[in-house]
Amino acid sequence: MPWSRICNHCALNRPSDPPDNHLRSKVISYFQIEPTLACALACPGCSRSKQIRQRPGPHTLELNQLQNLLNGLLSEGYVVHNIEYCGQGEPLDHPNFKKIVEATRKAYPVGKQRLITNGNNDYRAKLDGTFIDEIMVSIDGATQQSYEKYRIGGALNTALNFTRNAKEANRKQFVVWKYILFTHNDTEDEIKLAEEIALGLGVDRLQFVRTHSEGKSVTWENKTLPLRWSNSVDTSTPLIERNSLP
Repeated sequence: MPWSRICNHCALNRPSDPPDNHLRSKVISYFQIEPTLACALACPGCSRSKQIRQRPGPHTLELNQLQNLLNGLLSEGYVVHNIEYCGQGEPLDHPNFKKIVEATRKAYPVGKQRLITNGNNDYRAKLDGTFIDEIMVSIDGATQQSYEKYRIGGALNTALNFTRNAKEANRKQFVVWKYILFTHNDTEDEIKLAEEIALGLGVDRLQFVRTHSEGKSVTWENKTLPLRWSNSVDTSTPLIERNSLP
């Protein structure tokens, strides 16, 4: 683990799963890239500030480092199926994010690309003309009042406009609105409103997420969500087996 205090608590870490030797066959299912630790929001559940203190710099990915890594993978014959831009920072706050996409697309032209973003950027300024297979926008609330309780410093209208523009820019881009359910945004009326807004935006999926984090929704803990739109889905974040960690 490169960052033991952080990686051991990552949602992708499954301590009870058997070892996976797919790297021996030189196949990478998901190649995750964290472009930067910069972000204008201050979400309570984010470990960004902690990582900035604990991890040595730089905290923004340098293009030559990425290119060296890609060259190494290619020279060793690695296959990459999916490339995902995510992390504790906001990927689009990297000053050269489009160049990152260009470099990875050139190295792995058939690899599917996925961006996870808070959407608090101008789509055209950051991505116009750059195709990404799937864009997931994290918007936890259908009103500014509920949205800003977790996405502190964020603007709901900016995120919604980003989502709309992402779909309008290229209909082949699969656009997902990810909505984490908390006690402050889980009323039946707000869920219904979110579905109505999502339909108007033209997104491909409205993904409600049941979280295990502080402030999680308890209203629907043992109930089925009252979903009405065919493109709405009910999912959960993985429960980290903290007791099994050293």
